[in-house]
Amino acid sequence: MQGTVPTGRQVLAIVLVLLYLAADMVMSLKEIYVLNLLPVVLLLVYLAFARLDLIYLIIVFCTPLSIQFIEFVRSSPVDFAIPTEPMLFGVMMLFWYKVIGERQADRRILNHPVTLAILFNLFWLLITAITSTMPMVSFKFLLARIWFITVYYLLAIRVFRDRSNITAFIWVYTIAMLGVAAYTIFRHLKLGIFDKQVAHFVMSPFFRDHTSYGAVLAMLLFAVGGIVFRRRLLPNTCSRFQTSVPTNPIWKG
Repeated sequence: MQGTVPTGRQVLAIVLVLLYLAADMVMSLKEIYVLNLLPVVLLLVYLAFARLDLIYLIIVFCTPLSIQFIEFVRSSPVDFAIPTEPMLFGVMMLFWYKVIGERQADRRILNHPVTLAILFNLFWLLITAITSTMPMVSFKFLLARIWFITVYYLLAIRVFRDRSNITAFIWVYTIAMLGVAAYTIFRHLKLGIFDKQVAHFVMSPFFRDHTSYGAVLAMLLFAVGGIVFRRRLLPNTCSRFQTSVPTNPIWKG
């Protein structure tokens, strides 16, 4: 029985994999582990093109687990959240590429008062960035604002057309936040549960202060409570509502 002859693409793929494994082993022996992240990065890039709704939920999951870059490089002149903000930037670029490629935009969204208020805010940030005494800081803030609005507002509108993604959004954020809460409680018990000063930093490096940490926990309490209340006390109402709302999965291929 004659074996199948591999095609040129298959041979190229095998060669690339072998080269990657060899390079990764060499760098690992030198205690440089950057290449270990390459498969994860390639998977995220694939998901970004194939299932943008899934990459959106992955970003939501990573948000409470993100750590500021300055925690790793104290002398860095810039700071951003890892891995969330690089992912937001990449998804922002892909989103606008797809929107421009479609050559159409939903005018209901563009003409909505919330969108108009956001555009006015961005325009004003641009003016203040141009006249700023620290333009690099101001333009970085403007760019960050744009990728947050693109992903958490414009892309969210598309993702939440499938109503089940709203529940998924809450759950993936809650699961990640439970990990942060467990880490915080463990540190609090270890350093002193009744020490007020300890309460200010036990949630770091995930949160910079206890104010934002507590606010997130409080908001999640109502969000998760709403899901439980809806499913247990209003199952018939919710099922009728979900069947009356059409779903529209986005960019799945």
